[in-house]
Amino acid sequence: MRLFMVRKGLLSVIIAGLALVLCLVFWSLGTAESDAPAVPVTVPVTVDDRDTLPAENDFFVEYRMERERSRSRQVELLKDITGDPNAGQEAREKAQARLLEISQDIEREVSIENILRARGFSDAIVFFQGKMVTVVLPCRLTEEQTASVINIVSRGASVASENVMVIAGVE
Repeated sequence: MRLFMVRKGLLSVIIAGLALVLCLVFWSLGTAESDAPAVPVTVPVTVDDRDTLPAENDFFVEYRMERERSRSRQVELLKDITGDPNAGQEAREKAQARLLEISQDIEREVSIENILRARGFSDAIVFFQGKMVTVVLPCRLTEEQTASVINIVSRGASVASENVMVIAGVE
């Protein structure tokens, strides 16, 4: 179980790098079926509103917009490759596979973000980096809450709990 507390500036740098991946996912969002298993949750998570950081919504909204723009650019590039008759068969197949990956990542991210909000968090950002999953939350967490978040994400994303990183905001 890992809990990282970082400032918004560092989160912005991390998010900018991941935003490019988001563009591809939105393009192919409707083409993939969900592979995510049902997510049983045994530890209830409650969040004290006093622990929520000021202006958190701005950060989360801006991140989602940047993630969408970035993925849209990626998807556009991959679509160009898949539709280019001069591109090799292998390049087209790799582009199609990446489009499918992005679509699946988007679906899992949205699903897990919604589950976390349903469990009492005011907002959440989830993003995939290969086999790693990063969760950004706007509030401080107890160890029990962190363990619960990791459980939710690892089951919902079908990844090992040691591959889930939780970043909780600090003042």
